[in-house]
Amino acid sequence: MFKRNPHPHTRSNKGTGANQCIAETTVQSERKTFRVGRYENPRGAYLRITEVSNGYSNNIVIPLSGVADVIGALDAMLQQSPDFKG
Repeated sequence: MFKRNPHPHTRSNKGTGANQCIAETTVQSERKTFRVGRYENPRGAYLRITEVSNGYSNNIVIPLSGVADVIGALDAMLQQSPDFKG
């Protein structure tokens, strides 16, 4: 389901330079759609997770240097959840 974007696009970031999409994928979970993308700009590389639901979107932006810590925290929470079947 993960695919590289063969033609990266750029988006304006209010004066901080262009955001270049390196790779992007979409995940469907129940009624929600999540877009996960790896981006770069002059300030560094980051992961953007966008939740799209009913025409609205919410973003979480994580610097690549912090992604492993976030994954570790999510994994720890899921392992403690009796409802998690992963």
